[in-house]
This record gives sequence, C-alpha cells and structure tokens, in this order.
Amino acid sequence: MGSGYSTATVIGVQQQQLLQRLAGAEPIPHAAPFWDQLFSLPTPLASLDPADVEITLAPHCRQLLAHNPLTRNFQSLVLHVCGLLEAARGGAPSLAAANALHLAGVMLKLISEMAAPSTLVAVFDSGPDPPAAAK
Repeated sequence: MGSGYSTATVIGVQQQQLLQRLAGAEPIPHAAPFWDQLFSLPTPLASLDPADVEITLAPHCRQLLAHNPLTRNFQSLVLHVCGLLEAARGGAPSLAAANALHLAGVMLKLISEMAAPSTLVAVFDSGPDPPAAAK
C-alpha cells in the first residue's frame, strides 16, 4: 500500500490550492513565488503510493487540459523542472527538483491518458515566451 504516507496528509490544503491555481484559468508568471511553493513539499512525491498521487492529480489535470491552451502553465511547469534539474546538476540532491520532476511526469502521464490527440497537441502547441534566464 505504499510507504505509509497518505496523499491527503502530505498534499495538504495549501498544496491542493497551488495545484488548483496551476490548473486554473490564469497564467502564472515565470518569476512568481508560486513555483517555489509548488515544489516545497516536505516529503518526496516518489515515496507516496503512485495510485494516491494519480487520484489526487487527476482532477487538476482535467482542468489543466481545459485551460492550458490559454495559460501555458504546463509549459511553465516544464521550464521550472528543467531549471531545477540544471541547478541540482553536480550538486547535492534537491528535493524540490525531485518533486518537480515527479509532479510533471505524473501530470504528463495523466494528461496523455485523458486527452484526445487534438487536445494533447494543444498542450504542447506553443510554449510561453521563455524568460531571459531560460534563453
């Protein structure tokens, strides 16, 4: 049954609100503190029961599919994952990078399972204007 952690316990109210914002109708600026907050879980997502994580993320993924063509928040998420992985490269392990990568991977899996091919293409159709640091 997993590691003994409950998704409801680890992904608390604040993280649920952050996931709702990620999947919502408003674009999130690349430099917003939101991104650091999103990846700041005290427990590695990979240590949780995968089924619990998917159940928790599924409604947010459905919402993200509807809003992402306008918000491009998924593309911003991927840019942040890349930035965190680059920062962690060659250094100490980074829980934020691990959680960001796990979150993006599970969301991508769920989105690809939920979306019609034309909708899936729209998720990746055009990315946000990369911030100066990402160019």
